[in-house]
Amino acid sequence: MKKTIALILFLIILFPLFSSPCFEELETITLSVMASSSVPKMTLPGVDKEGDGLIPDKVTFSSSDVSLYYDALSSKPQNINIIDSALFAVSQRSSLMQQIQMMLLEKGYERDDLVVDGVIELKAQREPDEMTLLMGKDLSSISLIVTSDLTLTERGKVWKVKGVLEVFGDSKGNLVVQSKEFTVNTLKYKVDLKYRLKSSG
Repeated sequence: MKKTIALILFLIILFPLFSSPCFEELETITLSVMASSSVPKMTLPGVDKEGDGLIPDKVTFSSSDVSLYYDALSSKPQNINIIDSALFAVSQRSSLMQQIQMMLLEKGYERDDLVVDGVIELKAQREPDEMTLLMGKDLSSISLIVTSDLTLTERGKVWKVKGVLEVFGDSKGNLVVQSKEFTVNTLKYKVDLKYRLKSSG
């Protein structure tokens, strides 16, 4: 379940930025946040998630240095029980986790090469149906308003990402993401995208 929700969160954040100049950086960041939501949860430096529901209310980045993400995602959390320790070992062997860790290594970020600040807020228009989401095909209970206000600083370049997204699903496994107000720096992007959610494995 947590893997499915994390994938949905990743898609929500990522979709509107395919054509923006900071797409690859946002891809790396959002995939890492998704991976940190596995079982047991891992902490990324400078990233705080609020809310007890299936979908977090807020994700806050505070001078979050992406060069530290690889170690955070490959190191076993301290003081975890035997069951969580076993789950950690399983998650480390998953193709998704290995793909994200390899991406971070290939980027070769050094200290302060890519730093993230800002907030993503998520407001559910209705309560998600845990059982249908667990099955992974009926996404009709997904209806969200997502507000993003992020600043990415990469080797002297600064990307300011702001906007409000409407996200809703249907019973056939489709997610629709729309926005009339989304900007990267001073450039406006109209968002009207449809994606068919596939199983995360």
